[in-house]
Amino acid sequence: MRHPPASSLLGRVAAFALAAALAAALPAAPAAAAAAAMRFTPYTITDPSYGGMRVATLSLPAGWQVQQRVQWDYTSANYPVRVHLRAQSPDGRMWIELLPMDAVYWMDRFTQGLRPGQRSFGAVYAPNATIDQAMEHLVVMPWRGQLPGLRIVSRRPVDAARMAQAFGYPALRGEAMAMRVRYSVDGAAAEEDFYGFYTATHTIPYQGPQGLSHEYHRMLVLAHAVGATDGLLDSVYPLLGTVAASVRPDPDYQRHVQEVSRYITEQFNAYLQRGYDSIRAAGQLSRTISANNDALLASMQQQRAAQQRADAARRQAAGGGRDAADAFSQYIRGTTRMTDPYWGTSERDSNYSHHWTDGQGNYRASNDATYNPNVGAGGGPTWQRMEPAR
Repeated sequence: MRHPPASSLLGRVAAFALAAALAAALPAAPAAAAAAAMRFTPYTITDPSYGGMRVATLSLPAGWQVQQRVQWDYTSANYPVRVHLRAQSPDGRMWIELLPMDAVYWMDRFTQGLRPGQRSFGAVYAPNATIDQAMEHLVVMPWRGQLPGLRIVSRRPVDAARMAQAFGYPALRGEAMAMRVRYSVDGAAAEEDFYGFYTATHTIPYQGPQGLSHEYHRMLVLAHAVGATDGLLDSVYPLLGTVAASVRPDPDYQRHVQEVSRYITEQFNAYLQRGYDSIRAAGQLSRTISANNDALLASMQQQRAAQQRADAARRQAAGGGRDAADAFSQYIRGTTRMTDPYWGTSERDSNYSHHWTDGQGNYRASNDATYNPNVGAGGGPTWQRMEPAR
């Protein structure tokens, strides 16, 4: 693999890889019934590598335990960030898992020394890998291969066009699949369904000293799993439908990922211009970005602030009609817009008069004017008061 090729479509899909989990495959009525029967609470996925930036928000069943991880790979321009979230019931008998995207690549020339399964620059070398192979080796085995008794019991295609439409990518082409697996967890029999969308082959031409060559990429995106023990798998699907409808990727974070991708590409190409080979260039770039991460973060925050000011100016220029509609929307949803010192603005529960944020996606609210979450915090997070947005 000579270089991390640029592709705006693939980069955007990578940035949105944890949006809504297969709402198209689930009936609306059971999901609505589940939402009515259960209480859901908001959850914010944050990126600790960039000052706790908000990655996305979603609703999860109240009381469920959550684990999340946002991991960056600065050697990869197109696939720089991998997001993972697992939410499970308090008794551990049912769970929902949003899995990181992955990618495969191969070439028509210059393949000497490459081994199938070898990972470089965020993608796995796997010539002409099928969706079955990609799902098994990039999703099922890495995440469940260590569990006792693991076996894939069924594979079935999923309507890819319907799935792409549900995710908001009607032009996205590829194929989709579901795999059911069984294994044991803490002595209990578990069943789990894995889903994934495998994009159509993306061809990148390369004109070099030895003539024209091509590199081929396919991405495995929107991967997720829903599982349960004790024969409860079918009962998890309505919950998944409600979670799927609630996921909202943060537009500022999406722009941030694109900016980092552009930065990686520019710096990588600069290293190549200086005579580095691709492996040395990628390694040096990763070390440089990691060492200068604070400076990069500051730059991204400045760009984000500028974007927020521009968005605010556009909203103001839109006139009073839009303001009235926005106010009515807040009234219907029972929210009020607050000035957020970290994120610009934030919709908060209008049943409370005073709101606080710690910049890590956590909020506190009270109707007591004297309440201050910093008092007695014992060295915990620093809370900032939020004021009504004007």
